[in-house]
Parts: sequence; structure tokens; C-alpha cells
Amino acid sequence: MGTEEKSGQFSRGLRAFRSGDFQTAVELLSDAVEYDEKNDRAWNALGTACAKIGRYEDADLCFENALIISPDNPIYLKNKKTNTKNLINPLSPHEFSPKRGILDHIPLDKIPLDKPFLLAGIIIALIIVVGFVLISAISFFTTPAAPPGPGILISASQNGSFINITNDGGPQISSIESFSWKVNNLPIGTGQPGDPTTIGVDRGSRATVPISELTGTNISAGMRVMVIATYKDGSQSIVLSTTLPPPSPDLITPLAETPVPTPTFPPDVPRFKSGDIIQDSGSNTWWLINSPPLNGSYSVTAAARLPNGSFTNHGSIITNVSLRSFEESGTYIGTQGLGGTPAGLHDDVPPPVTGIPASHPEPIYPAGDLVNPSATGDTGMLVILGYDPASDQYQADDIYQYYTGEWGYRTNATAMWFMRPVLEERYNHRAGRIAISDVGIGADSAPPRTPVKYVAGDIISPDPAGVDAILVVTAYNKTDDRYQIDSITPAYDGGWRLGGNPTWEKRAFVERNNPYQLRRIDLSLIRS
Repeated sequence: MGTEEKSGQFSRGLRAFRSGDFQTAVELLSDAVEYDEKNDRAWNALGTACAKIGRYEDADLCFENALIISPDNPIYLKNKKTNTKNLINPLSPHEFSPKRGILDHIPLDKIPLDKPFLLAGIIIALIIVVGFVLISAISFFTTPAAPPGPGILISASQNGSFINITNDGGPQISSIESFSWKVNNLPIGTGQPGDPTTIGVDRGSRATVPISELTGTNISAGMRVMVIATYKDGSQSIVLSTTLPPPSPDLITPLAETPVPTPTFPPDVPRFKSGDIIQDSGSNTWWLINSPPLNGSYSVTAAARLPNGSFTNHGSIITNVSLRSFEESGTYIGTQGLGGTPAGLHDDVPPPVTGIPASHPEPIYPAGDLVNPSATGDTGMLVILGYDPASDQYQADDIYQYYTGEWGYRTNATAMWFMRPVLEERYNHRAGRIAISDVGIGADSAPPRTPVKYVAGDIISPDPAGVDAILVVTAYNKTDDRYQIDSITPAYDGGWRLGGNPTWEKRAFVERNNPYQLRRIDLSLIRS
């Protein structure tokens, strides 16, 4: 297979996966990772395809390789965790069998039967090749562990009450800086020279660990051994992943069941009591405590000051506020019905009449505002979805830019609630505004007010030359904003031939992944 053809196997494998042909997807994605071993997306896709056809051990190895390249990717971590639940038979080997045999590569109709000397030479060459394959197979099946990574020969075995790792060398052993290894994801040893658990980089080096030291992990179902090589250029790869049978029961240390203590929290001791008048330092308003706090909240109403200096309630609107935040911003200034002439004034001088305050300031952000903690807008953007005056809270959610650079879409339809003072203090920069009706749900939703890019008959591709893959748009459904697409190939007579397997995809997905229109053709003239 040529380099250009291999470079397109990733996208072909994804299309096979989406169409439900998981076996073909495994074969195509195997070529993709062979072409580019650093493609973490290809490793993850290959692992997902393997899991679909029940090859869970192979899937686990693929997810491990994807995480070595991109250790913190949440999707890879989730896929590996989900696949681990399916590892019912840990002794099944990794099986990436060749897709074609030797005879599949020989054009039998081209054998020159009329030239005996040339025919004899071909037969001798075949005998040499078959002999080499048989010798390699014998060497492979005598190895006590599963086949390691390319060019590095590492084997694992159980000897009584010990697990042994042997470095058998290999053509790439000189490129190794160090090895590390795990048993059931439990790191083994310190990696320091002289430690018997350290795997040396020299051929013939051995490392061993007593099975009795494998505490904190369940080995009754088997012992999965994984060896990771660190190369001199800093890169890493898994060179051995195999499962040894469980040891005898007398070597298994029962896992200690540590009781989880029930957490206890000190009760909230309220600072204020019923009838207290509290001044809110944030809004400079007065509040009357109506009743003792319940479930961590105070019940309050607005308060006013009478000409004689005493305080009373104003209105009948009751508001529930958080005990903790209210006590952080509130200051006790008196009690309902008490007061008198303010200190410093003569009894004959009437006290000032204080204006009645509002219950709280009006919100500064309307629905549709894009707000950010930073003036540069690079620390996470929120979109204001609404405001609830009863609880003095904003409803907002994270918003992200489309591939076109436009705002924006939310990852899901679940919103968050923020106390108004907290949001306005933290998100103190308005970066823009968007109509709420233009906010999409999910990255594959269409950017707002963008016209449909393609029409039926357009031939589209991920690259401007159409080398990677070409598709043809066969229809568009305005109701659900989807294209119908199909594969298309040039016919021998200069025309075009449809693949005959049309699928419906979201418009944004098709336009984002296939940004180039190569040409437009008449679909009625195409053979299917």
C-alpha cells in the first residue's frame, strides 16, 4: 500500500465505523496507526472499533497508547475505563493478525510457466521466504509472554512465588533510556540501578518482584503485566502487555476492607436572630430577619428607619438568602421596634428621615451578554441566559466559538445559577452580545445565520486536491439541517460512480470536515 493511500486510512476507518462495519474499521485504522504511530486519535478510534467486535484486550492496549501520547484527554480516559469493565477473560492475547497471506500477494496468472529456469528461481525464493516465516513463528510461540513492541524483546513469566521480567534485547534496544513496569496498574520498584525490581537496558537483564508484595490490588483473576519503554528522545511506548495466570491461593493476600467514616459537619451557628436589622455592605440596604434560619437560609424582608430612629419592616415580600453569604456581607445595626434618637444628636433635635431602600440593585447584564473575568476574553466565556429577581440570581452557561470563529454553542442544555453579586464581581468584562435564539447546543450545531454551503451534486473533500477522500452531496433536508452524502469515485470512461451507501450527517459536521468544493456535477448522469 502506497504512502498516500495509507495517509487516508484514518478517515476511511472512521467512515467504516460510522456505517457499522467495525471489522473493516479495525483493518483501516490499523493501517492508520502503522503510518503514524503518534496519532492519538487513530489509536483511540482503533480501540473503540476493537471493543465493538469484542477484542477488549486489543482495545485496552490501543487506549493505553492513546493516553501515552495525550495523557490528560478525558475521552481516552473514559473509553479506557469503560473498556476495563469488559475484560472478563484477562488471559486472551492481543490479536492483530495480518490481513493477507503470502499467496495473496502472488499474481498466479503471471507465473512464467513457459520459462523453466525463471520458474525454478521463483520456487526457490518462495521456499526461502516460507522457511523464514516458519522459523519466526516458532520463535514467537516459544516466548513465555505476549509479543512486545516492535524492535524490543521483553518477556514476563511466573516462577513460583515471583514474577520475572527478562530483557531479551532486540534491534532497537540501544535506543532505550529506561524501563518501568506495572502489575494490575500497580507501579513496581523505584527504577533505580541495583534495585532487583528494575529492568536494565542491557540484553539479559532481569527484574523480579515477590507476589506477596503485590498488596492493594486484586490478583485472584490474573496478573496483568505492562512494561513501558522510555526512549532517549523522551518518547514512550508500551513494549509488553500480557496477563499471567493467578497465583496459588496461599500467595494471595486478602484485600483489607477499610471502613469509610461517615463525614460529620459542624452545624451552622447563626450570628443573627429573629427581629435583627442587618445592613448589607454590598448593596447598602437594610434587612429584617423574620425567623430563625432554616436549611442554611435566612428569611428576610426589606427594612426602613422611622423618624424616631427605630426600624420596622417595609413591605411583605419575603426573600430567602444564604446564611453563609449573608453573614459575610451583613452587619448588625439594631433590633426591630427599638432605636430612638441617634447618638450625637440632642433630644430636642428630630432624627433624619431615611429614604426607603430598594430590595437589591438591578442586574447590570441582560440576557445574551457574553461576560468574562479577563479583558482579553481568554479565561472562559459565559453567556447570560436570564435573571431571577426573586432569588437575585443569574442563569448562565459556558459558551464556545464555532469552527467559523462565531459565538457560539453550549455543550448541553443544562444551565448554571450564580448569585448576582458574585457573578458581577468575578465576570466584570462584557465581551459582546448574542441573541439567545442563536445559541446552539453541541459543537455540531450550525453557526447562527450561516447559509447552506453545498447543494446536491457538489463533490467535496477534506483537502483541496481531493487526495484524502472525496464525497458527493446527494440531498439536503432543511427541517433537521442535514446533508445526505455518499462516496464517489471516477469511472473508467471518465464519468463518476456512486458508492451506493448514502448517509445523513449534520450540516455543520459535513462543512467543517470537508471545507473544499472540488466541482459540481449532474447527479442524474451518475451511475450507481
